[in-house]
Amino acid sequence: MASIITIASQKGGAGKTTICRVLAPTLARRGLRVACVDADPNRGLADWHGLYTGPAITLRAEADERTLARLPAELAETHDVVLVDTAGFGSRSMVVAIGGADAVLIPCQPDRSSVREAQATAEWCVNLAASVRREISFRITLVGFDPRRATDTFAKTQLAEDLKLPLLAAFLSDRTAYQGLSWSGIMPTSGPVWREAEALADELAQIGWISAASLHTIES
Repeated sequence: MASIITIASQKGGAGKTTICRVLAPTLARRGLRVACVDADPNRGLADWHGLYTGPAITLRAEADERTLARLPAELAETHDVVLVDTAGFGSRSMVVAIGGADAVLIPCQPDRSSVREAQATAEWCVNLAASVRREISFRITLVGFDPRRATDTFAKTQLAEDLKLPLLAAFLSDRTAYQGLSWSGIMPTSGPVWREAEALADELAQIGWISAASLHTIES
């Protein structure tokens, strides 16, 4: 069975599209059939896909929540994993995408407002799971995170210990290289960005969100 993973946050600029840009090619490089749905009217992921060079990734841009309600499930019939990049700003499409997901990945910048928005999105996951009467697993991953900064580690503590939200160990660091991906469409095959993307994919496999066959050992 394919996994439908929605990347969601009510906050614009949280890192949703960046996660898709690194995770989709990483999984495709491992031999998985990957589909992405760009549900953001700004079409940032679709624009990136027009530049992308690498293993095949199916991309559908669909911001209409009526079509979005069925599109990921349709793509799941012919793919191994479907990533749904949602809009922020409390859009109805985000709610639809969470309700139709097997799992939800919530990106969070290490600042006060982003932590609040991550908590709000987590509440959406819990409430929608109760509404559809099935589990919708969710995890938070930090984006733009630097473990050497005291404010960043404080934000991590707030999420994991004070709010008791499930947090991935994998994170995307504060690197300008992530911004460069939007211009080049080329996912690196070595270096820090590659290692962080591989670590994210490995952890998603370890928790059962994607096929365990996609596990990969990163060489130091």
